[in-house]
Amino acid sequence: MLNKLAGAIFLLFFIACNGNACHNRQERLLSVMIDSFCHQKLELRDSLYVNYTMKVWRDSDFYAWGNLQKYVRMKNDEIEHYVSCVFYSPDRLKAIFCAGEKMPNAYDSVCKDTVIDRIAPNAADTIYSLYALLAYRDHVNDPWTICSPWQRLVSCYNTGEQAYRELMHYLFVEHKNISMFHSVQTGKNKGKTEGIPFGYNIQDKDFWSKCWLWEKDSVMSEKGLYPFQEYDGYFKRIFNKDSGKYITVEFMKDLEYPKIDYPKEILDMYYK
Repeated sequence: MLNKLAGAIFLLFFIACNGNACHNRQERLLSVMIDSFCHQKLELRDSLYVNYTMKVWRDSDFYAWGNLQKYVRMKNDEIEHYVSCVFYSPDRLKAIFCAGEKMPNAYDSVCKDTVIDRIAPNAADTIYSLYALLAYRDHVNDPWTICSPWQRLVSCYNTGEQAYRELMHYLFVEHKNISMFHSVQTGKNKGKTEGIPFGYNIQDKDFWSKCWLWEKDSVMSEKGLYPFQEYDGYFKRIFNKDSGKYITVEFMKDLEYPKIDYPKEILDMYYK
């Protein structure tokens, strides 16, 4: 009986160890793939442009960013903005900036000085967050149109490396299977809103050309917005040629972004 029990325990230990080893091998392979793929050099002008954009969004209390100094005991100037890495499309007209913030794990402005009253109660004294900012432009020497993150953000990590690995896992492993609502552009279901998987991870060859993330909406958008720009809907009366009548149609609109007056030194790096 004892021999059987010992054998069962050994078998369970063996399976667990091999399972962990397999998981570790997968993580190592993923790490090698990420490190080999994240070799694109971030342009200095893009780094300055993205960091300045994030700072203005914070100071403006924009959308999900929030003016933190209104809510916690710290100044926005204590936030360090940085770009961890960048993915440029082959024509360099699209990009994903993995933009980060390093900040004190500050206390709530109105509560007591206890652990639970901090931004992240279970985190370290300094915390890191990363955002996948999608951007596009018409020409390679144009400044970017940067869009607020609508997909994945990782927040309140103890180290920048932890936040980086979490965001990379999403982009390299999870992204293709994530579904989001999007209006069907062609076929019998044209105009219907369905949950559609992205279908591609960032390292896939056709990510920039075939992922619907980069397909402008010609159905629900009057202005041909990208899906990641569509924030809210509005209704408009239009004339339907087929029926000869006016009908009410819903269209999508973008967020109202704060106006940003970029420093001349940054803009001069683009307009050559």
